[in-house]
Amino acid sequence: MVYLIGGAPRTGKSIIAHRLMSELSVPWISTDVLRTIVHDLTPEAERLRKFPFKGFDSNDELSALAILEMVHYQVIEAQSLELCLSSLVRHQIGVRDDQIIEGVHLLPEQVQKMMEEPANAEQIKALFIISTDEALQLEAMRNNSSHFDWLSGASDKTYESVAGFVVAYGKWIQEECEKYQLPYFVRKGRFEEE
Repeated sequence: MVYLIGGAPRTGKSIIAHRLMSELSVPWISTDVLRTIVHDLTPEAERLRKFPFKGFDSNDELSALAILEMVHYQVIEAQSLELCLSSLVRHQIGVRDDQIIEGVHLLPEQVQKMMEEPANAEQIKALFIISTDEALQLEAMRNNSSHFDWLSGASDKTYESVAGFVVAYGKWIQEECEKYQLPYFVRKGRFEEE
């Protein structure tokens, strides 16, 4: 079985993947790892086109337009990983080796394509996690107790910009999940209960 956990950043995907890994004794890989590999294997002349998302700086104060541009960049990067992701899923199913794959680079359209392959149909479980409320998202990010918090030390405006990005990307993913009839879960601010 291949478990796919996609969605916006900062919504708890890694925490859930880690818990699943522990409970099911199934290995977990983040699409961030795959992004690094594909990025480094991409010829330099193509990198900026395929990997335009540069992440957040601790001083970013983004406009609504800049946030939408970053959502677009995130989608481009995810599309650049499609072959890598589908190959990994196909391989794991082919050798009957369970795997958890988690990350922002899983797009509903890609997941739907993978699930439509006859050999994959019953071997993939997918869920997308999103946030649609900026205030709740901002509070959740401020209360993050993860061992690795890439927002640690960021300005208030950066936190607000990231929350805006998370919600914008989440709403885009929600529309795509509805279009491709894939399950998604909307975070409501009570992470442990949810």
